Amino acid sequence: MVPPSVAVIVECQTDSKARTLNDMRTAVKESGGTMTPTSHMFDRKGKIVFEGPKDIVEEEIFDQAIEAGAVDVQMEDDGKVVVFAEYSQTTAVADALAASSGLEVENLDIIWDPKVDMMVDVASPEMLDDFLGRIQDEPSVQDVYTNAI
Repeated sequence: MVPPSVAVIVECQTDSKARTLNDMRTAVKESGGTMTPTSHMFDRKGKIVFEGPKDIVEEEIFDQAIEAGAVDVQMEDDGKVVVFAEYSQTTAVADALAASSGLEVENLDIIWDPKVDMMVDVASPEMLDDFLGRIQDEPSVQDVYTNAI
């Protein structure tokens, strides 16, 4: 947790777990935060982005996505279709929806999605931006997720 009560999940890939943990602990401490479990404030989800044609019918895609096992569907302004699924079913949902709709998978990812009731409105984001910039500069960091709005 970093001020002002923002939960952060940092995914790292490293050859030295102790060094990376120490680096993360130092960055959090210098930002005035504390190392504490925050995964209960997030849901693990699969996120699938499809390239969609501009003339796509949202209701048809939604029905096909639900039948394929999706949890939620969002239509982007640029015509892309974003589908959320249970993280363990991400590939199966992507394959099934691609086969049934003819859409092409642009990106497939497993994410930490903040729970709605755990979202934090940050009035002054400068301190948080500094912290996130420092964390993302670390070579072992793969992804960073926050519950900040």
